[in-house]
Amino acid sequence: MSNSEGKIGIKSGKIIYVDGENPPKIIVGEGVEVYINEKKIDGECHVKKEDIVKVVPKIIEGKRNLNIYVTEDAMEVYIDISYEPYIEYEIEDMEPQHELFITGKIKHKSIKKFTREEIEKSLREKNIIYGIKKEEIERAIDGGRFLVAEGKKIKEPEDDRIVYYFGNKNEEDVENAIKVDYFNRITYEYVEKGDVLAEKFDGRDGSIGFDVYGRPVKPRKRVVKRLLSGPGCVVNENKAYAEISGMPEVKSGKVCVFEVLRINGDVDIKTGNIKFDGNVEVVGTVKEGFKIRAGNNVIIHGDVLEAEIATNGNIVVKKNVISSNLIAGCNQINNEKALKLIKDVYDILKTSLIALTELIKLGKIKIDKNIGRVLMLIIESKFPNKMQEIIKNDEFISSGFHNDIYVNWKKLFNYILMIKNNDLLDYDGLTNMLKEVGNFIDTFQLLNTPADVYVSYCQNSKIFASNDVEITGQGCYNTNIVAKNQIRFISDKAIFRGGQMVAEKAIKASEVGSSAGVVTILKTSKHGIIEARVAFQNTLIQFDDITYKIEYPVKNLKAYIEKGELIVEKLKL
Repeated sequence: MSNSEGKIGIKSGKIIYVDGENPPKIIVGEGVEVYINEKKIDGECHVKKEDIVKVVPKIIEGKRNLNIYVTEDAMEVYIDISYEPYIEYEIEDMEPQHELFITGKIKHKSIKKFTREEIEKSLREKNIIYGIKKEEIERAIDGGRFLVAEGKKIKEPEDDRIVYYFGNKNEEDVENAIKVDYFNRITYEYVEKGDVLAEKFDGRDGSIGFDVYGRPVKPRKRVVKRLLSGPGCVVNENKAYAEISGMPEVKSGKVCVFEVLRINGDVDIKTGNIKFDGNVEVVGTVKEGFKIRAGNNVIIHGDVLEAEIATNGNIVVKKNVISSNLIAGCNQINNEKALKLIKDVYDILKTSLIALTELIKLGKIKIDKNIGRVLMLIIESKFPNKMQEIIKNDEFISSGFHNDIYVNWKKLFNYILMIKNNDLLDYDGLTNMLKEVGNFIDTFQLLNTPADVYVSYCQNSKIFASNDVEITGQGCYNTNIVAKNQIRFISDKAIFRGGQMVAEKAIKASEVGSSAGVVTILKTSKHGIIEARVAFQNTLIQFDDITYKIEYPVKNLKAYIEKGELIVEKLKL
């Protein structure tokens, strides 16, 4: 049987063929290429006597791989080096066999490694010039991943700090540290004259760094803080001291101390109306018909019954508000009102002066003693009944302001009187005055003094806050609430039934309206959001001029404007 098998072998690089009944087989291994009749074969193939077989030793060219990785911030450079060796094979003699497994023998094998100079050149070609680590490059030559360049990191600045020695002293967040929980506190913090209220600690600027490209990297700017003093406080050598005894507070970024008027009973016929420049704390109730005017916060531990409270600061009522008016943030409200009045009168005079100037250009009138009368006719024609309104509003500004608002109002009002009395002779004077007031309007910045109202329960009342209104208890009936920022109901069981809520940014309510369908209005701006856990039919939600009516009881109400379209998310109750 074996004599009938053909065989094939190799001698001195030549093929030896031994004929047989069964043709021999070649199996191609590593390091060689085999051609039969000039056709390259892979794997295995039978060979006939007449076939021309050629075995060629392989030469595998070596490879050098160098990859450079730069981190996103350009502060670190890594290289990854790997090699594939150069291999040269030769063919060994092989005795004839029926199945010849041909492999090459390694004649020569070598690796050509990178030099340090070649690696550094590759880095330079990528403009990597800073922080080169020569020792790491030497280590990388043998292969692997190495950090070969590193920038100089910036030194971050240390921001200025202000430490407050009142409020929640364990609170790291400055805003929370100085925020007073007016509603839940039973007693309030007081300081004595001379107490240190706050201290500023200066930070330091950061230092510049460089990335691996040699580019400078600048640190962020250090936050520089100013320790500012308000009423009842003085700052000396980075420390804020109480100038008076009273209640400390940070208001509009300033450390303040407000005197406290404490009423140990009710506000009634015994006390009369209260008017005080600082904080007012009433242990009892504000009775029917009485008023409180305060320069800062008002805290009522009892009820407010058919009364009125107006303050520049916050209002806190621990119990009930019945048929009363609460106004928090009077200063801001009055400033906004006064500035609007100035703008209105300015626009009236400017519009009327433009109309007068046109008449003069057309030659219909001359600049003489009649210009006051002509302006009066223009104002009465274009702005009927405005003259009487302006004269009424003079008392509001004249009695309540002693600053630039007062000065610029009086400039306008004096010319209004001259026009009304036909005493205006100075056309140029009116023109120059309007330029001055126009410049004041363009440059005047209203001081933002946000004030909040905290109420547990209210009925048949009106509430206004220059910031937030927070309902902490059962809710409200037939009450109108206006907040410059947002209105929040804390309890899931709180209700708002009848009346209207208006907030510029957000209304977050629990239950609004009633199963009987009493009309209840929730209004915000087009940038605001309205949310309610439950909303009954006849609840109206408004976004400026866009109104949506709830037709049936719903839950998980969320409404807002997106890309000009009203979105109302809700589930049927």
